Amino acid sequence: MAKAQDHRQDAQPALQVLEQDREREHQRALDHQRELDRQRESERQQQEWERQREIDRQREFERQRDLDARERELDRQRDLDRQRRW
Repeated sequence: MAKAQDHRQDAQPALQVLEQDREREHQRALDHQRELDRQRESERQQQEWERQREIDRQREFERQRDLDARERELDRQRDLDRQRRW
């Protein structure tokens, strides 16, 4: 009986080392997953920023196109007014 108890006591440090190793491995896996999640979120934000930039660029293009069209129409009206006065 005393021998069995001695074996259990002898095994305790080894079991603790195994448990600590398992805990460290688990923590490494969690850290790795957090890093992957952070990278995915960063990529998602980058894509969203690029998408928004493209939307803004397109809106600015359309705004400028509309301004140019209005300016051409005003020029055309001025030319017509000048022709009528002559």
